[in-house]
Amino acid sequence: MSTAVNCGADPRSARVSPEPLLLLKSDLSSPEQADGGVGRGPGGPPHSFAMASGLLLVAMLCSAFQDQKTSTVWNGVYTAEQAKRGAELYANNCASCHGLALSGGESAPALTGGEFLSNWSGLTLGDLFDRIRTSMPADRPGTLTREQTAGILAHILNVGQFPAGTAELSTRTEILKQIRIEAVKPEH
Repeated sequence: MSTAVNCGADPRSARVSPEPLLLLKSDLSSPEQADGGVGRGPGGPPHSFAMASGLLLVAMLCSAFQDQKTSTVWNGVYTAEQAKRGAELYANNCASCHGLALSGGESAPALTGGEFLSNWSGLTLGDLFDRIRTSMPADRPGTLTREQTAGILAHILNVGQFPAGTAELSTRTEILKQIRIEAVKPEH
């Protein structure tokens, strides 16, 4: 009998199934093959403790993987201090086009509110980070460092009333791609 673990979309749905998603124990025709000649463990089939430990490890990894993939802007992904530094950077690099209140201008969209969220909801902070980093400021595209861009993004989140957390927003796009922009706070 083969055993497999299926992580599913929700970590609480991790389950053991006969589907060969992740093979933990292969079909063996004899007890000698099953335990490699070492013998059965006390009170159970060969390698029952190892198999149970493996299933537990896989379930924990599935849970961690799912938690990481489902992070949103509502999870406190920046610090208040980072947003404060970002406010000064925003005032010096962005406000002339987007407005001090992030409400937009003649040639630049709002960076807060309903229109902003309707454009960006469902995308990731990595998408927004890359947009800012490569195309802003409009008169000097690509001149902001990754740290400056993360600070400005933290300021945008702060003005948008997304909660601050205990860790600074990453400057790595691959990490930011795991944080979804959601207009509405997900229910847990």
